[in-house]
Amino acid sequence: MSARGSQLQKAWDDARRARPQIALAAFKQYRDEDRFTDLTIICHGHEFKCHKVIVCAQSSFFAAACTNGFQERLTSKVELTDDPYHIFLLFEFLYGQAYFMWNDTSNGLDFDNPRYLPRIHIHLYELGDKYHIPELCRVAASCFGSTLSWTSAQELLSCVQLIYQRECTIAQVLRGKIISQIIGRSADIVEDEEQKERLVKLVHENEHFREELFREQLHDLAKTQDPTGGWNAREMGRDDSPCSNHTPEIGLNWFGI
Repeated sequence: MSARGSQLQKAWDDARRARPQIALAAFKQYRDEDRFTDLTIICHGHEFKCHKVIVCAQSSFFAAACTNGFQERLTSKVELTDDPYHIFLLFEFLYGQAYFMWNDTSNGLDFDNPRYLPRIHIHLYELGDKYHIPELCRVAASCFGSTLSWTSAQELLSCVQLIYQRECTIAQVLRGKIISQIIGRSADIVEDEEQKERLVKLVHENEHFREELFREQLHDLAKTQDPTGGWNAREMGRDDSPCSNHTPEIGLNWFGI
């Protein structure tokens, strides 16, 4: 991080320790009124006015763009290619340490899909990882986990598709949460013929999902065994164990498919 970036980070940390909510509320009001804004984020025709001291202090990506990026530094404009609604939520978080899912008609953002879907938290986690905002990753992961228990089987499997398509650290952080839900709610999934077919397809087509699903099944199975005999959870997950041949058929047998 540059010297100016370090100064911004220190100023932000000092403000948060002093009176964080009051400071954030004031900055958010200034942003909403377009007062003292000195940075514009452009995303598919939508413009988000903001303050460098707020954004750059929390994101090393934006700090680098505003201090090292030639065009961005001169114009105070940064162009992004992400979903505009997700960017709207990102800036809600930067100004309030939380994001609330509603339609932002002031920027022309008006979408029909429900805002409670867990996939929104996947996208926000991904943005936190992409733009180096660790606290956003933490909050998004927590929100994602809390919504899984009551989401539909259809949405649950859609989340599997999203997570296992990602190559960033989202795969490691969120996979465990989704695997536990898939196993815990297996009865709901197999009762729905359409969702059962989707699960079968996911198991056959995604090697990482299949391996992690099978390994978690082994751990659950090991918990029911006599602790003095047989294979324990660690042994059952070893590559040389009798149960290491995690074929799609073995994994699906757990669900009675």
